[in-house]
Amino acid sequence: MKYARRDFFKRLIKPFKKSYLYPPYYKDRADFSFCLKCSEKPCVSACENEIITINDGIPILKFNSSGCVFCDECAKACGKVLKVENKREKINGEVAIDASVCLAYNESVCFSCQDVCEYDAISFEGMFNPIINEKCVSCGECISVCPTKAIEVKPCGGL
Repeated sequence: MKYARRDFFKRLIKPFKKSYLYPPYYKDRADFSFCLKCSEKPCVSACENEIITINDGIPILKFNSSGCVFCDECAKACGKVLKVENKREKINGEVAIDASVCLAYNESVCFSCQDVCEYDAISFEGMFNPIINEKCVSCGECISVCPTKAIEVKPCGGL
């Protein structure tokens, strides 16, 4: 496919659309525009794990101290954008381990991430190679327990 020179330069200067991790109770990302009109933000105060924060008026997830336990409380508090009936099986992210800083990958015995994972989504090849498997729901519970902060959840496309 041939592109005009102008199209090439437009792509270079066009800002990248940033993606975030969202609570797993929405139907469509476009619905978050309703959050801009919400002044109370009940989803934030309803989250017992304190992982919901507001970014540009929209609730997003930050896994600094805990992860999502899919408790439904944010959806019950909101009821407009976040709804229990929209509950997803997985958060819109992919978990990745940075092998350069992971203790296990660097041949130190560490099972912190595996021990906290209630989905059995982290397995080890041998003793030193943690692998994120298909059971992962991107809940973020493994992030705060990692002593070297080698784990992150990156937002992915889709809804």
